[in-house]
Amino acid sequence: MRFGFPGENLHLENHGVSEESFWPSFTDIMMVIVMVFLLVTVTVLLNNWSLTSDLQKSVKEQKVAASIAKAKQQENKNLASNLNHLKQQFISVTEEKKTKEQQLSNTLAMLVTTKSELATVKKNLKQSESKSQQQLEAINALQTNLSAKEESLASARKLADKLETRLAAIAKEKEAQNLEVERLQGTLAKWRDENKELQVTLAEK
Repeated sequence: MRFGFPGENLHLENHGVSEESFWPSFTDIMMVIVMVFLLVTVTVLLNNWSLTSDLQKSVKEQKVAASIAKAKQQENKNLASNLNHLKQQFISVTEEKKTKEQQLSNTLAMLVTTKSELATVKKNLKQSESKSQQQLEAINALQTNLSAKEESLASARKLADKLETRLAAIAKEKEAQNLEVERLQGTLAKWRDENKELQVTLAEK
């Protein structure tokens, strides 16, 4: 019983017959398997190539972000150093300002005393013309000294105001730099997560 399959002696029974066999040959089956394998291999290679390109791009962007963050941190350090230097200058100017104010207070006290003395001098002026000239010269000298000290105090106050304005500007700039660094660090962390996902996907492939 043959069950519809070609017989063992089919080449003898159908000798000279040109009909094609219904069943595919082993060579045809293997050719189909090899072609499917090659197609799958090419697909996997193309996918892996795309993932590798994305990974290299992500690594480059990560390096750029790291260098930018490092530069920002260095800039923040420089700003902090400048800020500390300006604070020291401000403290020095403040102390000098206090000294000048104390000197001005003493000068004002001296001026009050001098005015009192001036009243006495004016009273004595009527008594002695020779002494009045010396008294007036002393008063003029005191007034000149007072004007010079007032100008010095005004200059110190202007310098203190400029330093305060500069310190405020530097503080704002430092705050902006810190916000930029935080944003870059967040972007860097996001890229690292994406990089890890790409590596995991590549490993799975």
